[in-house]
Parts: sequence; structure tokens; C-alpha cells
Amino acid sequence: MTAIRLRYSHNTDSQLLKEINEMRLLNLIERNGPLSRAAISKQAHMAKATVSEITSRLLETKLIEEMGKGDSTSRGGKRPTMIQINPTGRYLFGIDIKRDQCHIQLTNLLGEEIDMELISYPVGSSKDKVVKAAMDVMHQQLLARKIPEKRLLSIGISIPGLVDYQNGELWMADTLHGWDHLPISAVFEREFGVPCLIENDVKCTAWGERLNGAGKDTEGDLICVFLGDGIGAGIIHDEHILHGISGGAGEIGYIEVHCPALLNGKYLLNDQKYYGELLGMASLRAGFEKAGIDLGARSFDNILASKDELVEAVLNEYAQALASLTQNLIKTLNPKTVILTGKPVEQSNYLSKQVQHHIDSGLTASALHLTVDVRVGTLGTRAALAGAVALAKQTLFKPVVAQHFTSGMSLENNSSF
Repeated sequence: MTAIRLRYSHNTDSQLLKEINEMRLLNLIERNGPLSRAAISKQAHMAKATVSEITSRLLETKLIEEMGKGDSTSRGGKRPTMIQINPTGRYLFGIDIKRDQCHIQLTNLLGEEIDMELISYPVGSSKDKVVKAAMDVMHQQLLARKIPEKRLLSIGISIPGLVDYQNGELWMADTLHGWDHLPISAVFEREFGVPCLIENDVKCTAWGERLNGAGKDTEGDLICVFLGDGIGAGIIHDEHILHGISGGAGEIGYIEVHCPALLNGKYLLNDQKYYGELLGMASLRAGFEKAGIDLGARSFDNILASKDELVEAVLNEYAQALASLTQNLIKTLNPKTVILTGKPVEQSNYLSKQVQHHIDSGLTASALHLTVDVRVGTLGTRAALAGAVALAKQTLFKPVVAQHFTSGMSLENNSSF
């Protein structure tokens, strides 16, 4: 299918230009559909004959579908046939791999869930065991839904650690011992015969919140801060995730602690060198224990949500540290939006409000006079999975070759690509 074959060659040929134009129209219909052929022609800056030819090919592949008549123009006349993405034209898999569990989601072409399964395994399980278990579930989901494997479009995988994007490998992960240099993309591509893209889990969380969560109604640059066993950030600039030269962009857990407000604190600061140590869940639990809070009597979630004065005293210190780190990110990258994710901020309204207060106060006092919209994530543990599905969709709706062009450019007669 020419419409979905992703090509990386920069050689000029009519086949490549045809594929690029198909992808551009798919992106346009996905963003703004349903649209008439005339509207597609106008918005894509393409001749009506060219649009008619491309839509005919895409209708044959079942990637788009006609869905009835639209309104006639003010002059009257024949009502136009409207075109939209065909949700069942292809299917996607999103996979979120953690140290002890893996979510596997089958979706339609719009990213809408068709099936979901969670598999659990002991910490330290071998990569071969986990990958095989995930593949078995994927085959079962396709079989149960009577979806032929040839209708599968692509796979997106969220995984903790540093990713080798060039080779599709997990380069290093503290939480997945023995998984280093696993050629994940190649393994899944061989099994299913479709493209497989992998991404760091925090970066996937940023994508998930940006597209389907707290950042859905925002535009502009965004930083998503994740708080868990460790901490990290996903940075979206110009609608692209920043990776850095070696995939390490957003590894804020390795920034050395500098928070004068904590020097007189009673609970949190304990000679930690890095913010990942200071803001990780082990440090927060230790702070609660130091305050005399019995962690065995209540669940951690219950403690975070309580209005106990001692709990709030510990959370005050945590908020100051998180706000200090986040302010430095804001001063460095000047985003429009910051989204805070992870159990501490998602379970504690008190903590999230304190963090926002400290950030606003710090920025107001700064000579830079920066402003930022601080929000709390809404997707919870589903954020990274949503990002993995979005990653899979990019093989069709945001192809690599299209990233070299602006939305208003027409490649119809371009011979300089």
C-alpha cells in the first residue's frame, strides 16, 4: 500500500512524491475531517484533479471512507460528499512496559480502545519471557476480534530508560536489569511485519497528556514532569519531543539538588545529591516516617490525600523542592505549559496547589517576569500507554518525511526534495 509505506530516501522520484502527498492528505483529514474534496483541495493547496486521484487511492486502501453528504454552499447546488478517516481501516498496538507489568492496548486507526490487557511478572523477569508474553497477548487480541494481521498498521512501545532511536534499541534502564541493548523494534517487526517505534516512558507520558489529557486544549511548548520511583521530564517543542544527542533530554533526576528553602527543613533533605533521590517515592516515604506517620496503618494513597498536619508539613517541603526544580526548567526552556504527573501530585490536591503557588511566587519575583500554565495530569497510569498509541499513529499521520515541510507547502510539482 503506497499510502502507508514509510520511506526515508531523499532521492527525487514520482513514487516518493505521491506517497508524501497521500500522507499530507491523511494528516489533513485526520486533523480537520470530515472534509469535502473541494475543502481538501483548498486547504492542501492542491488541484482538485490531484485530490480526486489521491482520495480514490486512499478509498481503495480503506484508510478513508465517504460518510454522507455535507451542506451545500450559499449558492445552493449539489451537496458535497464528505470524507473522514476510516477507524477500522487499520489497527494499532500501544504497549507500556514497566518493571513488573505490561499494558497492551489494541486500538483502531483513531486510537480508540478495542481491547486491553495487563500482564504481570516478577521484578527482574527476563526480556525474552516478557516479550513473548506480550506477543502472545497481541496475537490473542487480534484473533479474538477477528482482525487479520495484515490489517495491523504499526506498534508503539513505551519503556523506561534511555532509548537508542537510530537502532530501535533500549540502551539502558535501571529498572529493567538485563534488557540493555535489546533490539525491541526489530523483534516486534519480525513477529508482526509492521513498523515498531519505541520511546522512553516519560516522553510517552508527555505525548499522552499533550494529546489526550491535561494538555489537550493547549498549544505551544510544554514540559511534563513525572514523579515516581525516580523522576524525569518530557519536553515538547514545536510539536516534537526533544531527545537530545544521546536520548538523554529530560533526565532531570540527575540534576544536583540546590534548594535553599529546604536547608531548615525537618523531614525531606537527607544528604541527597540529586533531585531524583530527593523527589523519588522512597525519599517521600522516608520523610513521612521521620514525621512519625505510620505507613503501615494506611495506604500511601490515603496518606497523600489526607489533611493531616504532619502529612502537609512533609508535603510542604516536597512542594518547595519540586517547585525549585521546575522553576529552573521554566527559566531555561520558557514553555507555555507545565504538566505535573505521578502519584504524589495526582493524589494530593494540597501538594499540587502548593507546588503551583511556589512556582508562581518564584517566577513573579524573578527579573524575567515569566508566566506559565501549571496543570496536573489527568490520565494517571494510562498516560504512557496513550503516548505509545500516539507513537504508533505517527507512522501514518506524522511520517518522518513530512517533518521537513510546513503544512502550507504543496509538493505536487516539487522537484527539489
